Amino acid sequence: MTTPLAEDVPLELQEKLASILSDHGIKDEIDTITMVHPPELRGEHSATATVYVTINFKDVTKKAKNLFVKKFTNSELYTKASRDMKIMDKESEFFNKFLPACREFCAKFEGCKDLLHFFPACLYGDENMVVLENHVLNDEFVMLPKEELQDLETAKHVLGNLAQFHAVTHCMVDEYGGRATFPSEWELICHEALISETNVAVHGMFDNAINTCLTILKGVSLPDAEETTTKLAAMIGQTFTGVLKCLAVSPEDKVVLVNHGDCWNNNMLFKVDTDSDGKKLIKEHMFVDLQLTRFTSPSVDLTYFLHTSVKPEVRRKHLKDLLAHYHKIFSDTLIHLNKKCPTTFEELFSDYKNRAYYGYLTNLNFLAFLVAYNELDFESMTGTTSEEMVEGFNRIMNAWIVKNPVKSTKMAQGMIDLVKEYENLMSAS
Repeated sequence: MTTPLAEDVPLELQEKLASILSDHGIKDEIDTITMVHPPELRGEHSATATVYVTINFKDVTKKAKNLFVKKFTNSELYTKASRDMKIMDKESEFFNKFLPACREFCAKFEGCKDLLHFFPACLYGDENMVVLENHVLNDEFVMLPKEELQDLETAKHVLGNLAQFHAVTHCMVDEYGGRATFPSEWELICHEALISETNVAVHGMFDNAINTCLTILKGVSLPDAEETTTKLAAMIGQTFTGVLKCLAVSPEDKVVLVNHGDCWNNNMLFKVDTDSDGKKLIKEHMFVDLQLTRFTSPSVDLTYFLHTSVKPEVRRKHLKDLLAHYHKIFSDTLIHLNKKCPTTFEELFSDYKNRAYYGYLTNLNFLAFLVAYNELDFESMTGTTSEEMVEGFNRIMNAWIVKNPVKSTKMAQGMIDLVKEYENLMSAS
């Protein structure tokens, strides 16, 4: 078992944490504060760091307080980029203001007070950090390995909660004067932190992923690999514009609401049980990491989640079932909130198809990096210009392919299957 990496707690942070506890009525004298980087999150959340903080009290009969703290990393480069994107500001705004406003709205309707139960309790948030209750240490929630994609029942559980969240935020748009005024009322919540014309750092992100896919495909011998290579190569130069189109809002859109924005396995917590046959059962689920919320169609969250977090065979076999499950809970929740569902299932499916390119490209991005990333020899990568760095990356990627023929072949087959899946979706009715 990997040992958690401990980090010294600066005096300023110690004092801040003590102040936060005091604000929540916990005024007991503190003995020690420890902070560790949990091994299950090592290498994750590069924009910000997630650490577990345990506060022990001098009164040994007092139970220790476990916190889940989001803070900036020690990297000046990452920290500057994250501050420019306002991601900590966004998450703080979500927990400090938007989520309470949503819950206050829900409380007006019978049986809806606890509708949004699937978010962690937040103790504090500002532009520098967010402090949450540690439901992992306190309540036996776990973060599933991102490689462990979700089965049908788990995906339905998540989609049910996502549908309820979307239904509430759809109502909130009306509460604040409609889609013309809502973004100005909730500017930080609607602010597009990542994929925008102004964030030049991401303009080449999807093209780079395609190039990595091409490198992998050219290094294996599989049926349809050459044809897939040709199809992917034709996408280069158009991917970023295509994704912007998927995220865009138009007057014709029947549903526009607040999206989670980064709704995938790595940003969820689960409470898991097993049945008498040893099968895993999801008892509870929570959404975490609300740093990339955006104001757009619900299909953006849907295609991102289904492409990044659900087993491919489940998505391919049950796509319409999953979307129908989402649509029913979305519609039923709106009825409880005294609203009529503004879209039919057929309209939702059509919109999903129109925006599925975003999930498709994100999936290709994951296929290109997820398995190999932690095993690449970045130390040997050279280059100072962007062209030299691309060449350097291709060199270390090719070296990885040679050393890992089984993994690279599996990745390539996943890309081939995904391209076929997307083509089938585009021709579906």
